[in-house]
Amino acid sequence: MTDRHLTRQRTSWIILAAFIAACLSGPPLTRADDASSLAPTLRRLANSGSFDKLGDLLKTEQATRKDDQIASLLKAVDLYRKHDADSTAVRRADYQKAYDKMAAQSAEGNLNEGMFNAIEASRLADDMDSFLKDEKVTELVKKVGAKALDAYEKGEWLKSLSYYRTLEALYDDSHLHDEQVKKVERHLRVLRFYAPKALEQMYAERAKELKAERKAAEGDDAKKNEEDDEPIKITGDTWEQRLKDIQMSMYRQTLSRAAHQHITSPGYTPLLKGSVDALVTLADTPGLDAAFPKFKNETAVKRFREGLVRVRKDLDNVNAALNYLQASEIIDTIVDLNDNTVELPETVIAYELGDGAASQLDDFSSVIWPYDLEQFRRNVDGKFYGVGIQISKRDGRLTVVSPLEGTPAHRAGIRANDLIA
Repeated sequence: MTDRHLTRQRTSWIILAAFIAACLSGPPLTRADDASSLAPTLRRLANSGSFDKLGDLLKTEQATRKDDQIASLLKAVDLYRKHDADSTAVRRADYQKAYDKMAAQSAEGNLNEGMFNAIEASRLADDMDSFLKDEKVTELVKKVGAKALDAYEKGEWLKSLSYYRTLEALYDDSHLHDEQVKKVERHLRVLRFYAPKALEQMYAERAKELKAERKAAEGDDAKKNEEDDEPIKITGDTWEQRLKDIQMSMYRQTLSRAAHQHITSPGYTPLLKGSVDALVTLADTPGLDAAFPKFKNETAVKRFREGLVRVRKDLDNVNAALNYLQASEIIDTIVDLNDNTVELPETVIAYELGDGAASQLDDFSSVIWPYDLEQFRRNVDGKFYGVGIQISKRDGRLTVVSPLEGTPAHRAGIRANDLIA
């Protein structure tokens, strides 16, 4: 059921419950048979939304006597029932439209449009679980899952991600496709970081595909609603700027601390697996040859990847916990493999290994690289022009250096050396 239908129904329910409460605040309303109070029972039924039972009870009482209060309550309940029935009829009609569109678009191969209507229908269905088990729905989901995997294997990351996102939306963020989404997002992160122009081109091509799909699904209506999409531009510092001053020693230190000092104490093995997986993702992402000239050599990239896969298999076969010396030897193997194949800069190897290791920890753990630290310092030590103060960090406390004359902070009486808590 959509938010629109839910909100309307919930509002009607609240209004009716409030009306009943107001009516019951007058003279005591008693049962005709034993003179006991009706109010507690009526309130309980109203607050729980049991308006059918409430109406039946009021009709029983009305049949035995005439009472204006009961008549008013019954009229309100009957009006609610009518509105609820009307709303349900509209919802079910909307559901059928969405369901029929979904089935037609699935049969025609317009899978994105089919999924959008499947999502709409699922929110309108009487029973979402039953809807998700429907034969046509499961058939569409199977098609979309296959398309998502096919797009991933072809390197069509945006198409793959859009398919997985619609599956997530249909199943209401049930995390069924978390691993697949993470894999796709890793490739997109690599492109955004090292080859933004290639990613911009991918966005442009995907926009054309979606426009063609909409045109096929909507026909002439698509032309009326058609607007030119703004090309996506990826801005920000270059990867060289972001990775400046990163060294392999930083990764080794990060690995050691994460293995022993993180709350989960994962040890070296899973962290190293994540590190290797990050480099495999890099090797499997086309379009990086502009950033890394050696990636033009397919043989070198293949040897690099094959070496990483061997290291990964060795880690899979590790039975006992690794110590720092053993972990360090594996890192040396990876560094030598890089030096003898694709010759990625040290900054790139260290960064990818570090972020890969961090991906094996919880969602709130990440590596703070020199660039990140510098950005944090700029934020802390800079000027807040909207408020009108310049601050710095002294003895671990945010401290006002000076308020700027004529600003809100100055007018509010903030002075130098005030502490920000």
